[in-house]
Amino acid sequence: MVVEVRLIGADEIARKFEKLSKEGRQKVAQRATSKMAKTFKQELLNNAPVRTGNLKRHIRQSVTKGKKFEGYYGKAGLWKKRGKGGKDFPFYAYFVEKGTSGHAVNPKNGEALAFDGGTWGGVDIPDIPANPFVRKTFNSKKGAALRIGSKTFLDQIRKLWK
Repeated sequence: MVVEVRLIGADEIARKFEKLSKEGRQKVAQRATSKMAKTFKQELLNNAPVRTGNLKRHIRQSVTKGKKFEGYYGKAGLWKKRGKGGKDFPFYAYFVEKGTSGHAVNPKNGEALAFDGGTWGGVDIPDIPANPFVRKTFNSKKGAALRIGSKTFLDQIRKLWK
């Protein structure tokens, strides 16, 4: 799958962008990147499956300055909070996204399995179908995010040129 982007008048925009101060360029890039990440975050919140709400509580967005390149990169998705707030991170988000295959759980050494007040000789765990909400979100919003980011970028440049 290929995404093709064409900028018409890119040379003129690049020349004018270079005339801006470094702080101005950074501000423009950061705001455009933030708007793009926010687009994905909002759609992730709409598409996330809800049973306990734990997945939705951990959907975040951030914009970080590039270390290996000049610019910013944005991300939206699931990750742990730093500090005490990250204890209830939904590690199972990967299983929701990718699904699981069924399997049998049998006791070791011929003993019985015991849980929920009962004992069993073995348990069959069913398949859990994939619910690729992150992939669906990316595929459905990548064009909109690019349009929003481009519009924000150009609007911010116009403000600084006035």
